[in-house]
Amino acid sequence: MYPSANIVIFVNNEDFILETKEQLTFSKPLYLCISYDTDLLALENTLGYCKEWILFASSYPDLIIEIRTKSANFKSIADLKPVSNVILAWTLSPDSVIQEHEPLTPRLSSRLKNIKEALNSGWQVRLCIDPILNVPDWKSVYLEFIHKIFEEIPGEKLREISLGVFRMNLDYFKNSKKRRPDSYLFYLLMNTDSGMKSYPEDLEKEMFAVVEKELELFVSKEKIHRLFANEIGFK
Repeated sequence: MYPSANIVIFVNNEDFILETKEQLTFSKPLYLCISYDTDLLALENTLGYCKEWILFASSYPDLIIEIRTKSANFKSIADLKPVSNVILAWTLSPDSVIQEHEPLTPRLSSRLKNIKEALNSGWQVRLCIDPILNVPDWKSVYLEFIHKIFEEIPGEKLREISLGVFRMNLDYFKNSKKRRPDSYLFYLLMNTDSGMKSYPEDLEKEMFAVVEKELELFVSKEKIHRLFANEIGFK
């Protein structure tokens, strides 16, 4: 997201909260994803930002907060009372994808353990199977992955599941390809549309169909949401 190799943290969290409070006078309800730039839950022991936002949201029911994470750090907020308008959203990937493409992040089993703890504590939880990657033998990889999820997680307790395939801002894609010339992910067949790199539309639709069909064995269709690459434009 940023050219620095260091973690980027905005230290003026109070300003963002005040601006959100002002925005609520114009936009109700307001849906806010507070972990878009940085995995705040992963850094909660240092920053404490998630607690600040959760406590803020508890006083503003028209504000819906999403905290997206790949972490296994639910314990950092486990002492808080669940807030109905706060969604804890975990990004999940198959173990083979984690090991090869995001090796410094927690394993799938650790994330699932945290999700189970959050659900049992009464939190709203979304699963994000995003991005779905065109890895070798991707169908069997993702079908096995889905079954592994629901060996641990009761589907009826989940708020929803969001799906998305690989997609990336064109400039960010070019920079990432330069930094990671060893990664085959940047050399696969891609389309460029509205400033975004993503898979061809027919592959995207096939990936969604395969994954969604398997998910419906465990959750109702109404809980599954597709995020198509051509519905998001990056300029």
